Amino acid sequence: MLERSPDLDFLYYSNDMIGAGGLLHLIDQGIDIPGQIGLAGFNNVELLQGLPRQLATMDACRNEIGQAAARIILNQAQPEPDPEMQTQITLTPTLSLGDTLRRRRQG
Repeated sequence: MLERSPDLDFLYYSNDMIGAGGLLHLIDQGIDIPGQIGLAGFNNVELLQGLPRQLATMDACRNEIGQAAARIILNQAQPEPDPEMQTQITLTPTLSLGDTLRRRRQG
């Protein structure tokens, strides 16, 4: 991608595992992150905490979604489901800025 578009200044990966591969490849190529190019992934995979730089990522609340879904399913499977139990839940994704994004300088 960088050969085709050398002025590219940001890559947003569909998930953190692919983002980690991109980060390691760019570091191996001697590319300044985030000076030359910024990177971000998606899903906030904790396994990647040991990377040379902390990848910026969006936590889409996958764990919380799974837990809430399990509670709803278990409730509905009961002979007498709790009618008060919420079946519609709002979760808020969070952005972890990491070390792979350029920041505006305050001044």
